[in-house]
Amino acid sequence: MTEQTYTVDMQKLYTATATAYGAAGEKVSTDDGRLDLPLSLPTELGGEGSDGTNPEQLLAAGYSTCFQAAMGIVSKRLEVSLSPNTEVQTQLELHENGDAYDFKITITVKNSDLKGEQLQRLLDETLKVCPITRATQNAEIQVSGA
Repeated sequence: MTEQTYTVDMQKLYTATATAYGAAGEKVSTDDGRLDLPLSLPTELGGEGSDGTNPEQLLAAGYSTCFQAAMGIVSKRLEVSLSPNTEVQTQLELHENGDAYDFKITITVKNSDLKGEQLQRLLDETLKVCPITRATQNAEIQVSGA
């Protein structure tokens, strides 16, 4: 049996561009200036633990907001309503895996009016459409030097 690849034409909706500066990542900012943050390595990873944030915190924050937005879209498709008090908490753990590093990610939905099967269906469907979830599975990544 031969493997076939199918390409789907996708419409680009938005582009975000961020740049990290410094040999050890001392600052990160976006091209539109809305995000401009100092970075610091946590003490658990050998850093000084200064006031800056780190990539793991940024990814956890981005994943929480992305998942929550996707959950809102899916809830409309499923015709269920979410409480305005719904919270999405993302816990991201960095693990050493030989010479590489991996993440273990736990997403917890709190204060939702949905329970049981209804909530599980919403979460299962949200996992299928959340762009960060999808990107961590089959991302198209291009890396180049300039």
